[in-house]
Parts: sequence; C-alpha cells; structure tokens
Amino acid sequence: MIRNERFRYTTYLDGSEELNDHNADPEEWKNLAKDRGYATTLEELRRHIPQDPAPLMKTSVEIRSFHIPPFKSREEYQDYVGHGKDMLYYINKYWR
Repeated sequence: MIRNERFRYTTYLDGSEELNDHNADPEEWKNLAKDRGYATTLEELRRHIPQDPAPLMKTSVEIRSFHIPPFKSREEYQDYVGHGKDMLYYINKYWR
C-alpha cells in the first residue's frame, strides 16, 4: 500500500488493486482502479510499489492451523489457492 496527499493505492498478491480518492471518498467506498480517468494516477503510484515483498523475520511463535501466516511471495499465494486454500497444506509446506 502507498498513499499520497489524495490517493491510497493497494495491490494484493492475487493481482487485484484498489485506488481510493480520499478527497472525494474518505470512507473508501469506491474503488477507482479500473476507472480509465485515473490511469495516470494509478501508473504513478504503481511505480512506488516494490516488486518483491519485504523479507519476513523468524519468530518463536509456533504457527498452528488456526493461524493465517503471511505469504512470502505471489508464488506461495498461488500455490495455496491452487490447493483449494488448504491452510494446513500451506503451513506444512512453507512454515514447518
């Protein structure tokens, strides 16, 4: 997520995006990411999003099946989705 004086832009691991205009819509009800009138703004904000997420720190907390651990990459997320969003599969493959 990145924000400037007027807009907030968020990109998600599944490739979806949100663009919100805080001047016109401070409660963020309308997603402007697909509105062609905001293409220049969207491109400007996209340039500031890193291609790779920040590395995660190891923790002493044991991840259990009711936890939703963070995805370290888009590939991990896609693997998780490809396995029916099976959290036990994800935890055992990437967090044990």
